[in-house]
Amino acid sequence: MTDKMDFEQPVIDDALVRRMVAAQFPQWADLPVRSAAVGGCAVEELAKVLGYDRIYCGTNSATQLLERRGWQFMEQGEASGENVSIYEKAL
Repeated sequence: MTDKMDFEQPVIDDALVRRMVAAQFPQWADLPVRSAAVGGCAVEELAKVLGYDRIYCGTNSATQLLERRGWQFMEQGEASGENVSIYEKAL
């Protein structure tokens, strides 16, 4: 027998992401948001296919990884009470 608890996965849709961006970074509230259920470099390739010329990422723990992969630091922000580094990558 395990003590594993079942948790529902949260639904993270475009509308939720738009609200979160608007609340935390009002200056970016007008930027488009599209879902991408892929990870790593696949996100970059998908963004290119969709016609984007740059993408953005916020992190409080993966700054060195992003910098090694060519992301540029933009600014420090706050999300859910934590400091977050905002990065941009030109495609």
